[in-house]
Amino acid sequence: MKDIEEIKKSIQILIKYPHAFGFSEYGDRGNGCSGRLDRMDSEENSDYAKTYASVLQAMPKYSELHKQFAPVLMQELKLKQWPRYDYSIKILTRILMDDTQMTGSETVEELCRVAVCAQEYMKETGKTILESMDLANIM
Repeated sequence: MKDIEEIKKSIQILIKYPHAFGFSEYGDRGNGCSGRLDRMDSEENSDYAKTYASVLQAMPKYSELHKQFAPVLMQELKLKQWPRYDYSIKILTRILMDDTQMTGSETVEELCRVAVCAQEYMKETGKTILESMDLANIM
């Protein structure tokens, strides 16, 4: 996602649904969905750089949006103080950089809603792992 207005809307959605994304999974070590930053190929590096620049423009340091997002990230990561600004930007970039998955703020909101429904379903059923047949019950 590179559209600055869509990124702003997406950050507002992430503030609204803080538990939908495992923010800690988007750190430097990467996860199953996003690899390590030091192992990206040139195309991924270019995409990362473009998204990073867009996120910087969408959420300038100490802007109102930054002031809203930082406490959410602090709580989700169980930090004692606001996370560093560059770390916040890096996490948002990694979440939003895949243009095939994150096509706009509507997609982010849809993913958040599905994640919340899945979390509620898992809590109600006591499941720790979802299987494909669980999707019908979640949706």
